[in-house]
Amino acid sequence: MIFSRVVPNLKKLGLLTRKVRSAFTGLAIVAFEDHDVEADDREFGSPGQGGLKPTNPARYGSDRRMGRPMKRA
Repeated sequence: MIFSRVVPNLKKLGLLTRKVRSAFTGLAIVAFEDHDVEADDREFGSPGQGGLKPTNPARYGSDRRMGRPMKRA
């Protein structure tokens, strides 16, 4: 997920040089070069607008809906 945001923005900024592109090809992440970051923001909501929320409160160590720590099994 993170590379789907980083790689297109590196390209926009002109920082996706031959050397970086070669390294990203070796890591198989150059495929995200033309990924539409704005489409993801429209679909899932922008992080700054509270659109991205955790789907599994147990993963974060608290039940945010109830405002109290989760019971551990």
